[in-house]
Amino acid sequence: MAGMMRLARVLAWSSLVCGLALVLQAGAAWRELRTWNAAIAAHNVTVLDPLPAEPALRYAAGWQHAADGDFRAAVRRLTEAEASPDPALAAQAKVALGNLYLQIGLRASDLARGGAHNLGNVQLDLAREAYRSALRLQPALEAARYNLELVERLGPPGRTEAWRRSVDGAALQPFKRDGWSAMRDNPRRGLP
Repeated sequence: MAGMMRLARVLAWSSLVCGLALVLQAGAAWRELRTWNAAIAAHNVTVLDPLPAEPALRYAAGWQHAADGDFRAAVRRLTEAEASPDPALAAQAKVALGNLYLQIGLRASDLARGGAHNLGNVQLDLAREAYRSALRLQPALEAARYNLELVERLGPPGRTEAWRRSVDGAALQPFKRDGWSAMRDNPRRGLP
């Protein structure tokens, strides 16, 4: 009987210690989440050093870097957020990355500021691919549809710049500029 009482006390104390450890662990996680939320609310995610691997924080850091004008860091953070297991967050990260590429492409192709069309076209192609991949994840995403149409209207079409897709579909290769490049991307164009 005394052995049973002793075992009951040991079990009670060990369950109390385990419960206390769980409460402390939950409190630490809650405190960390409060810190993250405060950083996001203050638009100061980049002060979290090192930045946790949470995709939503990477996404918020990408937005903050883009707002600050640090486009390389923004592209890096948004690319990290694309790997989110949540398809909605991954699609939003792809749209944000497309928006960033669109902004960079329009700035790069501004001839009044010393830009070059070739630099802008590469960025606009990256924006197109980001929007298309977002639509592959979420076909009903209106922001991606609208922005893809905007890129198609604002950016010069690939046929006038003489670019074509390679066999793997990922890389772009320039056509030989001999006057026939405008006919190659759409075989239905021209007289019947």
